[in-house]
Amino acid sequence: MSATISMSASTETQKSKKSPRLTFAQRFLRAARRWQRNRAYNALSQLSDRQLEDIGISRDDIPGLVKAMFVNEHADTAPSQEQPARDAGQVDVIAKCYAKAA
Repeated sequence: MSATISMSASTETQKSKKSPRLTFAQRFLRAARRWQRNRAYNALSQLSDRQLEDIGISRDDIPGLVKAMFVNEHADTAPSQEQPARDAGQVDVIAKCYAKAA
């Protein structure tokens, strides 16, 4: 009988650890953000090495830069410590180049 009690307690803790279900709006926003990140990544990847040098980034910086452009402060998608932090001015310049390329 004690085995039955411990199993039910185990089941309750598993249920409490589940993440909340996403609403339609949250799923839509995630999809929109993913689409924007992919567009930014593709636009920057299509630039030549000379154009990337003109805006002050290298090809290796593109993934970290795109991630920094689309950081959601409410999610755990903060940029990793491996990539150097960019100042707001540099991200603005790159965003303008992205808009121009698209």
